[in-house]
Amino acid sequence: MSQKSASSKQKPTKIVLKNGLEVRLVPSRKSPVVSVQMWVKTGSADERRPEEGISHFIEHLLFKGTAKYGVGEIARTVEASGGELNAWTSFDQTVFYVNISREFQEVGLDVIADMMGSPLFDPKEIDAEREVVLEEIKRTNDSPSRKGSRLLFSSIYKKHPYRLPVIGRPEVIKKVSPAVLKRYFKERYSPKNMTLVIAGDFETAAMATLVRARFGTLKASAVRKVARAKEPKAATKTPRVYYDRAEVKEMQLHFSWPIPSVKHEDVAALETLAMVLGQGDASRVVRRLRVESDVVNSAGAGCFTSRDPGFFTVTAHLNAKRLEEVLPLLTEEIVGLLERPVSAEEIERAIVNIESSELYGLETADGLARKIGSLTTLLGDPSEMDRYLARVRKFSSEQAVKTAKKYLAPEKLSVVCMAPLESDEKQQKALLQAAVKAFGKRWKTAKVGIVPKKKKSASRPAWTARPDGEIEIETRTLKSGLRVIARIARSTPVVSARLGFLGGSRLEPANQDGLTELLSRTWITGTSNFSETDLNSKIEGFAAGLGAFGGRHTAGVSGQVLSEYEEQLIPLFFETAFKPSISSEAV
Repeated sequence: MSQKSASSKQKPTKIVLKNGLEVRLVPSRKSPVVSVQMWVKTGSADERRPEEGISHFIEHLLFKGTAKYGVGEIARTVEASGGELNAWTSFDQTVFYVNISREFQEVGLDVIADMMGSPLFDPKEIDAEREVVLEEIKRTNDSPSRKGSRLLFSSIYKKHPYRLPVIGRPEVIKKVSPAVLKRYFKERYSPKNMTLVIAGDFETAAMATLVRARFGTLKASAVRKVARAKEPKAATKTPRVYYDRAEVKEMQLHFSWPIPSVKHEDVAALETLAMVLGQGDASRVVRRLRVESDVVNSAGAGCFTSRDPGFFTVTAHLNAKRLEEVLPLLTEEIVGLLERPVSAEEIERAIVNIESSELYGLETADGLARKIGSLTTLLGDPSEMDRYLARVRKFSSEQAVKTAKKYLAPEKLSVVCMAPLESDEKQQKALLQAAVKAFGKRWKTAKVGIVPKKKKSASRPAWTARPDGEIEIETRTLKSGLRVIARIARSTPVVSARLGFLGGSRLEPANQDGLTELLSRTWITGTSNFSETDLNSKIEGFAAGLGAFGGRHTAGVSGQVLSEYEEQLIPLFFETAFKPSISSEAV
């Protein structure tokens, strides 16, 4: 592809304050919104024993009063200005953000600065918030998907803190003292260990002045260094099977292999391989196991990549009674990466989808700030995305085989299975052990198929980013009566469209409540010319988005696509809007 990553096109300005705080300013004129995000380089993987969960606990507590704002005033202040605020904690970061109108951008700056600089840690609020966090832990313990995820991480990691849930342990939250919380905050929430990212509609020089005034007074403190435990190499020399039963309705099955950290140059090839293998209906695993054979409820493949080494996983959710059918099919598709080399069409689909995902995420101030924050804190430089995408675009059939051989070897395999309580543990463990042996044998005897000759990629027009400046809006009324409103912005090569009709839930006939919701769920299930499968395949081929919506006053369809594929989406967009075939099966 000739297009370059939009992350570097935004040209973020870097400022480092005297207290060590790194600041990234990313102006964007797409909408009159500003996103203020503080990325703290600390997460659950930086906790000592017994501190498991205090990163997440502190995330909650910073909203519970500061030197300037009393309890509840932070939320009321932001919401009164029409903004939204929230936070999240991960293994490696804790992030606080405010998305707000440019008119009230100083409110966002002030709130984040006070939360980072002068939280109260009032003992009464700490005790009150304990119950909130304990309830959250209880809810996640009841979630089938969280149960499966925890089994996966605790199986893959035996020493590294990624094996522990980010949300923490109840026994820690119940007992942790205000002194310990304050100490952790001082040791990890230093300006030297944080990155402030601001994206949206502002002038860089004026914003820099505001940032220095609000954040330059934050006191710097020594950052406690953390030595994270490493996984023993011996753990990846023989295949492993992990099995557990829980209160879940469907079996969760994972075939997983260790991979390097997000900084490794092979990550681009691994994520492209995962796209080919198990992302989208046209991918190999999804097509074989769900679309063609219908032996699973869902399937996919992906990579967990973070600051420290991660893993590549192929996942299936299924009725436990169908495990014996699923295992050989899963093996055949993974081994098929060697025996049936990836085609040019598969590579093209993967590249387009990966690049589209990157560009779609830059359409909002919030998404733009998140991308810059993630790239800065994990990779050290937003321009790393350009290098990542350059490697993705060079992906080839030869590289697919090479990457699969290097990372998906049988001796590095971990099979993780969570089954419903009523499952036959002895029988299913035997099936999994047999599947591991069968996979090893098939892998070692597989003969690499004929790698197709690389086709010369069709030339694409180079995209040149242009500042949005004053946003142009054009309105026209067609002969049919359809009113078209076009808003032209050129900072990213993305086209988004919505076609709305007056209607919605307020106009539903008596005793037929819910028709609008049902329509929105079934509208994109085929047209007069395309079945749902054909429609999804076409849309997926050029990484477009096509959906339907319904509200109180309106209903309609929406679409999103890279500008170079605009002419391919338009006919599908209008055919879906005006010629849907809503079958009884879909309803």
